This record gives sequence, C-alpha cells and structure tokens, in this order.
Amino acid sequence: MGHMVVSISLSEVLIFVLSVVGIIILIYLGFALKNINSILKDIKYIVDRNKNNLDNTIASLPAIASNVKAITGEVSEGITNIAATAETIEKNIADSSGSIVKKTEIAVDYVQVISEIIKAGINYLEKRKRKRK
Repeated sequence: MGHMVVSISLSEVLIFVLSVVGIIILIYLGFALKNINSILKDIKYIVDRNKNNLDNTIASLPAIASNVKAITGEVSEGITNIAATAETIEKNIADSSGSIVKKTEIAVDYVQVISEIIKAGINYLEKRKRKRK
C-alpha cells in the first residue's frame, strides 16, 4: 500500500477557522435573539396585564404635575416666611441684647450709687462714733 499525502494550505486552515468562528457567532446570536424575544414577550404580558393601570396613571399625570407645582409654590412661600421670621427674631434678639446691656449698665450704676451711699453712711457712723468717745 502506498502512502497518501494530504496537503493543507494555510488559506484552507484560515477558511476553516473563520468558518468555525462564524458558526459560533451565529449560534450566539441565535441564543441572544431567543433571550431578547423572551424578554419582549414578558414585557408585552406585563403591559397587557396592567394596561388599565398604566392608562389611569398617564391620565392622572397632569393633575400630579399641577399638585407638584402648587406644593412647590407653597414650599417656596413657606421658606420665604421662615426667612422673614428668622430675620425678625434676629432683630428682636439684637434689640433685646442691646436692651439687656443698657439695663445692666443702669443696674451697675445703681449698685455703684448704693455702694457709695452705704460707704458714706458707714463713714458718717464711724465719725459719729469717734466724736462720742
């Protein structure tokens, strides 16, 4: 028996490898399309099952937007009022602290006057006591 010689060229190997890669890519794309189709069926089922809820929600969106706008206005107005109230409180505290300082100064003056009167009284009593001796 004779020897059979099979010669394979580099281009034939390259064609074979590319064919195998192409087949693998086609199989992968088939699985990907099957998964995408399954996901789309699930989405269609969910949308069909909740069609009334979705319609009601979409119909109520203008009212919701109006409510959000009204609430935003009220919150903005509330913040403005809070800022004004805080400013008034700050002014009142500043006025009160100034008033307290003034009252404290007056009280210190009274204490000084009273202490001077007491000192004068003590000095007077000591002088009288010395004169009696």
